[in-house]
Amino acid sequence: MVIGVVAVVGVLALVVAMGVGWFGTRGGPDDPFAGADPTVPAVPDPDDPDGVDPEAPQGGLGGGPGQDPLAVDPSLPNPLPSPGSEELEALEDIFEIIDDAELGMLDFMFESPVADDGSLTESELAVARDVANEAVEELRALQDELETAGTAGGANAAIRAAYLVHLQDWIDWTGAVADDPTLLIVGSGAYGSAISESADGFTASIRDRLGDLSTLPPDLAALVTEIVVRGFMGSGGDSQADI
Repeated sequence: MVIGVVAVVGVLALVVAMGVGWFGTRGGPDDPFAGADPTVPAVPDPDDPDGVDPEAPQGGLGGGPGQDPLAVDPSLPNPLPSPGSEELEALEDIFEIIDDAELGMLDFMFESPVADDGSLTESELAVARDVANEAVEELRALQDELETAGTAGGANAAIRAAYLVHLQDWIDWTGAVADDPTLLIVGSGAYGSAISESADGFTASIRDRLGDLSTLPPDLAALVTEIVVRGFMGSGGDSQADI
């Protein structure tokens, strides 16, 4: 979750519910989660210079690096877990914990007072401190849960590790606000920069380790997509929103 994305969360929730992509209608030419991008060159078949390799990844998810945070790099392997495997079950558990953490971050942002006029009253500062303390407690509990969750595979471990970095950045930020709620007035500063950087690292881990989400079970693919669209896509479709 990037801090600046909170302003568009309500709209994105409606967009996801309606089946509309960040850039346009699902299934349309602007859908960032569509199938292989026809503008991405196919991988040549080494045995047929005029053909393509049917075993190689063919393009991305409709965006491209810098546009869609889940755009697939066709040069990377796509070792997806097998249906019904221990690895797939572990991946589902990991993303369910991640979803809980993302919702906790949203709660913090929505419940924290907003310094519209560049200031907060003493009562608002007290509310901010309480909200931040609750967020720290919740996020630390989810951090412990994620750290002890099984991975059953290298791809899962890489995704979990990337999100744990992002989660720690959020714990640092909410902890700082709990200690000094006036940070909500002056801005997130270095905390926000760290959150944005680790957010990009997390979406990169999904892109590089999972590849085309359409090959995942529908429920899991929908959850991963919702997490990314809800918390990691800023204006223009980049994975890092303005802070």
